[in-house]
Amino acid sequence: MKINIFNKRIVLSLTLVLTLFISNSCEDFLDVNTDPDAAIADQASPDLLFAPVIAKISANRMSDGGFFVGLWTQQFNQNGSSGLFRGIERYSQFQVIVQNLWNVGYEDGLKNLRFAQLSAENSTPVRPNAAAQAKLMTAWTYYYLTVFFGDIPLTEALNGVENQAPKADTQEEVFNSIVSIIDDALAQIDLNNPAPPITNGDYFYGGNMEQWIKFGNSLKLKALMMLAGKDDAYQTQVAALINSGVPMMEIATDNAEAPFFDTANNENNLYKFAVTEVNGVPQSDTWYADTNLLNIMEPNNDPRIRIYFQPSRTATTDEIIGRTSGETGFDTEVSEMSLNILRPDFPDRMLTAAETQLLIAEAYTRGYVTGAPDLENAEAAFKQAINASFDFWNANVTYDPSVAVTDEARAEFIDQAAFDLSSLTSEQALEKIYEEHFVSNMLRGSENWTQVRRVDFPQITAPAQALFGVMPERYLYPNEETSSNPNITNAFGRTDPLWFKENQ
Repeated sequence: MKINIFNKRIVLSLTLVLTLFISNSCEDFLDVNTDPDAAIADQASPDLLFAPVIAKISANRMSDGGFFVGLWTQQFNQNGSSGLFRGIERYSQFQVIVQNLWNVGYEDGLKNLRFAQLSAENSTPVRPNAAAQAKLMTAWTYYYLTVFFGDIPLTEALNGVENQAPKADTQEEVFNSIVSIIDDALAQIDLNNPAPPITNGDYFYGGNMEQWIKFGNSLKLKALMMLAGKDDAYQTQVAALINSGVPMMEIATDNAEAPFFDTANNENNLYKFAVTEVNGVPQSDTWYADTNLLNIMEPNNDPRIRIYFQPSRTATTDEIIGRTSGETGFDTEVSEMSLNILRPDFPDRMLTAAETQLLIAEAYTRGYVTGAPDLENAEAAFKQAINASFDFWNANVTYDPSVAVTDEARAEFIDQAAFDLSSLTSEQALEKIYEEHFVSNMLRGSENWTQVRRVDFPQITAPAQALFGVMPERYLYPNEETSSNPNITNAFGRTDPLWFKENQ
């Protein structure tokens, strides 16, 4: 794979800029007849290499790899506004978006994670926990890439000059490799080893390896559920993981969250795209409530509605009002995305307790764990997921704390009859689980798009004047890759499903 320029949209703190300078200068080693991986690993510590990986991937997720596909799943929309984002809402795609995501994944992500791993394993003393952190983020990054592109280079990737035209592994092979990478990383973790893990560069957990164990097991479950939905043979692995009792993400503080900051050039990209300031007062003027999301939240009286959206500045009512994606002509009554979300310091949730518990609930409901649907255990995990979601959102209503969900409102919501999964059929219970995925994944564009494609819920109606009659199912490979690597070709269209899609 070719070395490409950085995504110019990515902005980092001064520390990370210096870090990138160090790692970029190491590219000089690629021009000499030495082992480039070993050379770079000798020159930079895993701590310095690890931090910019999280920062750059997260910045991409809050732009090219996030809110664009969020528009496609219709959690929010443009409210008829014209301009750049109307085209994206109607399924347009720019080559720079595709190229940025590929570059961030392979060049800025996997390459530096490889160097971080080697540096940790070749240091004196050896740092097994730091190497494990790099491997777990490697598994996460391959997952991120495959849910966009499908078949991707993995077994032949990252070999530098030895193989500049790596072949793509099938998506099933990629998910299996992700599981293997995770198993290897978890086996390497040693809580009693005095050699330091990555701490300052670990934006998720500050080097807490018990949290990384939860991260690894939760990501493993996520990959296995993709496999089990396509091939029953993988269900036994899901059952073994859940029945083993290994620690997984359960509460909001287990989330892997990449931070942003309320300082110049360190803000969340969504804030920069969507908020303007008038006389020092922030105004949400780009994203608006979509009826597709409200039609799920309103029947359940979901109190998160007021966290996600706020009445428009031009509205004549205090009600939260949505609009159908793709409609033209600005509607002054349609509610804006809340400034509780569109904040400069709003974090990127790269892996969460809510999605982990929902996947556990789904596994119980589908009968993966016990051989038959177990709706009692499914309900317990389902409600654990809702609580984890509420805890996250309540901790992030810093702009208008009055919309935080009270204990009374939380209890009333969770205890409603519609969420008594044990009284429902398996199909009905799955629908409730899928609804909660869609709601709790607000502003997790990649995860939401993946979930909608995987289970085909909720139904997405293509907006008016869309390029296709159905929602796009994949990113095509970037032109730079197809032109430089004869083993990577676009033999499909953007609406052709990826392997993981069920019931195709």
